[in-house]
Amino acid sequence: MFQTHLLSLPMIAPSQAQKHVTHNEALRMLDAIVHLGVLARDRANPPGAPAEGERHIIAEGASGEWQGRAGRVAAFQDGAWAYYQPRAGWIAYVAEENAALVYDGAGWTADPFVSGIDPQLGAPKFGINADADDYNRLVVKSNSLLFTHDDASGSGNGSILGTFNKANSQNDAGFNFQNGYSTRALMGLYGDDDFRIKVTPDGGSYYDAFVVNRASGTVDLPATKAVALIAASNGSDTLFDATPTNLSGFTVEYANLGDSSFANGQLTIGPKGAGLWSFGFSGSLAASAPSFAVELLRNGSAYARAQVGGSSLDTAHLDVLAVCAAGEVFAFQGYHEAGADRMLDAKTRFFAHRIGHTG
Repeated sequence: MFQTHLLSLPMIAPSQAQKHVTHNEALRMLDAIVHLGVLARDRANPPGAPAEGERHIIAEGASGEWQGRAGRVAAFQDGAWAYYQPRAGWIAYVAEENAALVYDGAGWTADPFVSGIDPQLGAPKFGINADADDYNRLVVKSNSLLFTHDDASGSGNGSILGTFNKANSQNDAGFNFQNGYSTRALMGLYGDDDFRIKVTPDGGSYYDAFVVNRASGTVDLPATKAVALIAASNGSDTLFDATPTNLSGFTVEYANLGDSSFANGQLTIGPKGAGLWSFGFSGSLAASAPSFAVELLRNGSAYARAQVGGSSLDTAHLDVLAVCAAGEVFAFQGYHEAGADRMLDAKTRFFAHRIGHTG
């Protein structure tokens, strides 16, 4: 029998009798496979009372009349089932799924370009190099992503903005950074409307590392402990005269120094403490003095100096910034250029703070 190459439609042979039979058979085949739409693709057995023209893609494991015909299109025509073997490139609409399938030569798969697209709502899910699902409706497998401003449509304004909108304050809107599909960091509005960065060692326990208050803009570092020292005089006034005297009798009120250390009034910078430090000193005289000076010593040499004097309870303040290297040693010393006086225990403080560093 003569037939077409692509769809195997019967052709009328020269001098053929009953030409209408061949012609009608070709029309019946076209009626079944052109603009192909099937009811379902999950049936392994024929329905009990099919409607005329009803079509199905036969599922795997078919039995009965459909046995051995998995993947074929079954069309109920003229009171009987007719079967059509698909070819690569055929597209079929599945009514029960509101989805389009394409036959790739081996089986039917979802058509990523037209499956389930609503003219008003668009595609319900979309995958690029990956399968999207009902939770991850947009899935992209790629080495990198690029979003750039619109310079093609004619309506671009030169900007590009990304918006993440959540339903309520207690919901989440943000980025989730993962390793092997296990979360390690979150950034955005999580659980309220404050902007925060959270970290986790295992995807189970989370720690706020950075929080910006939505109302005031203030920044909090909840998990951060400052590398700092606050030390006070140890309970007795310190006597000074013209000879420089190291301030060594301190009681530590707060210390979180990491690998740096404080002993005998001296702060030694550890390897991890290298960087910018702030040093401060505050002390009050017990009586009037012609001139009292306090100095910050850096590795035994004067680095900065403050001078005060003239009346009782005058206070000496010294605030210094210094870029420190590991192993450097800092201390304070005081002296009177003439005479002698005492620095009051209750008003003597030594401060040190590693700027920008956390413990």
